[in-house]
Amino acid sequence: MKRFLFALKEKFKNKVIRRAAIFLGLIAGLVLIECTAFNYRAFPSRGEVDAYAYDSSSLVAREVNKTGEIDEEGKAIWSVKGRTWPSFSVEFPEERTVNTIYLNLDFESDTIYRFTVNVSGIYSQNGKSFTESAAQPMEVIRGESYTKYFMPQFNHAVRQINLSIASVANYSYFSGAKFHFGGISFNERMPFNFSWVRLVFGTIIVSSAMFFVCLYRDRHQDDEEFSRGEKKPKKKIPWAEIILYSIPMVAIVLMYALHGNFEHKIFADTGTQISKELVDAFMHGHVYLDTVPPEQLLALENPYDTAARSGISGVLWDHLLYNGKYYSYYGIAPVFMLFLPARLITGQYLYDAYGVLVFSLVGTLFMSLSYERLMRVCFKDHPVQPVLKFLLYGILVVGCGVFFNLERPYFYEVATSSAFMCVMIGFYHVVSCGLIVKTDAKHFYYHLVFGSVWGAVAVLCRPTMALYSLCHVILLAVFLIKRWKSEIATAKQRTLFLVASLAPYVVFGGIQCAYNYMRFGSILDFGIEYSLTIADFKHMPFHFDNVLTSVYNFMFGGVNFNPANPFFIRGNNYRFGSAYYFFETSSTIGLYTRFPILLFMLAIPFREGGDWKLRLERFFTRWIPCLIFPFVQVAITWQSGFATRYFIDFSWPMFFFTLFYVAREYQRCQKGGELAWFLVLGGQLFLGALSTFNMCMIYVPNLTHHYGADMHAYTRFYYFLYRNILFWR
Repeated sequence: MKRFLFALKEKFKNKVIRRAAIFLGLIAGLVLIECTAFNYRAFPSRGEVDAYAYDSSSLVAREVNKTGEIDEEGKAIWSVKGRTWPSFSVEFPEERTVNTIYLNLDFESDTIYRFTVNVSGIYSQNGKSFTESAAQPMEVIRGESYTKYFMPQFNHAVRQINLSIASVANYSYFSGAKFHFGGISFNERMPFNFSWVRLVFGTIIVSSAMFFVCLYRDRHQDDEEFSRGEKKPKKKIPWAEIILYSIPMVAIVLMYALHGNFEHKIFADTGTQISKELVDAFMHGHVYLDTVPPEQLLALENPYDTAARSGISGVLWDHLLYNGKYYSYYGIAPVFMLFLPARLITGQYLYDAYGVLVFSLVGTLFMSLSYERLMRVCFKDHPVQPVLKFLLYGILVVGCGVFFNLERPYFYEVATSSAFMCVMIGFYHVVSCGLIVKTDAKHFYYHLVFGSVWGAVAVLCRPTMALYSLCHVILLAVFLIKRWKSEIATAKQRTLFLVASLAPYVVFGGIQCAYNYMRFGSILDFGIEYSLTIADFKHMPFHFDNVLTSVYNFMFGGVNFNPANPFFIRGNNYRFGSAYYFFETSSTIGLYTRFPILLFMLAIPFREGGDWKLRLERFFTRWIPCLIFPFVQVAITWQSGFATRYFIDFSWPMFFFTLFYVAREYQRCQKGGELAWFLVLGGQLFLGALSTFNMCMIYVPNLTHHYGADMHAYTRFYYFLYRNILFWR
């Protein structure tokens, strides 16, 4: 036995075995917590009490119609009278203790998931009757029986239960809704619900924590060996970077799957404005859409007035109407990059959500490559500590807005995700050729050309990306001025530089101008004022109050702390003035509120030195693209309103700018300040992840409209996650 223990001790000294044992111990702890704390409701709360049930035929029901139908499970089918929800009354032969209530109810409609159960128990005391009330919101999820239980927590034994169901929102589709009702059971023990979702999330958190701790310890161990003169081992494969940069890809696919998008076929016989209508138009050799507008719409004096066209059927939402034909406002680049080739190859239309998935994955990949390359170039002489680098990268990924595109992957998100992909590919090439930070680029002109190509293609995805094209031109101008007498000294070199950097903009800009001219007779007319959308853009005057509304809600919107629903943080939108402003969802949490680390920008000018030339260069190459233009991006949403998908347009340059200055400040700080930085950044990553994914969770149920997307599947997954995480509900 002693030999065995000694051998085990010697093996445990091995770093890999020791860390594996710690990891397995933590996982075992998670399993124990899952079986106890997360399932405390499955254990009897007040001792053993006999269960008793009442089927639907023995209940006194009000405000419902019994259809006389029976489903496959033997449940009676009832229907709601008008918009009034059903009520039931149960009278016991004697006063009984009620610990749990099981409502054996399922609605036929996939749109009804959440309602409030109001329960009142009547008991007698000293010959008098008293009523004790309890209410609890319920989220009944198909196939999840534990969601039909709740605990009224009465303080007395009762002789009568009055139970009524109330809608959380009085939507019109509740009228006449059918539901399958198998009765009510009392004091049934709640089922044991071992949640793999909670276990997976816990494992991810534990793994991430161990990953950072091990990196931190290994780094200090390497420094000690280096100080003793021992040579650091060279890592042939950067496994840490590969693992870390793969995590966002996995998260994107996971979020995509959780919303049920993999339930859809990749190809279909129909599609949306980008995946079908534009594809068909280009295949038929014209730029207008094939659908013919209704005659009643064309006969209107002002068809762009939403009230005037409200009663006309066949009007295409968010389409352009010009000279009696429908057009599309959205960019043509994603059509030619993905959807048109898919149609030509398969003969069917690619589902929009798969386009969003592909664009998001590729865009995130090149954002990671750009981050890694900038880290190597900017901190070539003094590499950033791995833990710090990965903390900063986590903040960048969570804050860049890529996850918001996956919540409702429709053709709107196709435009934003494809533009993000193109900008990130272009940004990678811009970094690689040394326009931002000087580097020894082996393929200078290759990166120079493709930086301009992808920057120009981004404009064909979203016209607002022209601001970043202008930023690119500014970087090119500064680079040319700085290298005019050194690296670009001859006329041949200057000509080659100008052609390589500007020719793509001329070519693709010419394509966009020609497309505009073929539609509207003007090379600079993108047609936004012809939209049949939320408001009459043609006659919509400029309101500076709307600019303030956009800036506040996108950047500085506050939060309300709520321990109930949803999760812990919920933001409410704020409106300046009385002008019309569109909020796609009522939940808004500003970027600076979610990521207060961005306020570090205010201190950067006071930490920088240099003469006026250097300051002027920083203004054009840092402050304009990374702070001023993002605010301009937000300001121009005054007309289209607030939508979470717009965060991906402007947030990433702000994070790149701030996080690299944070890394530089870390290099300057004293040894005692390292822990403080890690605590601040770790807290920022936690707050940013919590608030960002909280916005993702509350985004779906709070959509004011769903544009024909399969919103009900999203809602089901929303409540599934909601009930798994808020286990005490």
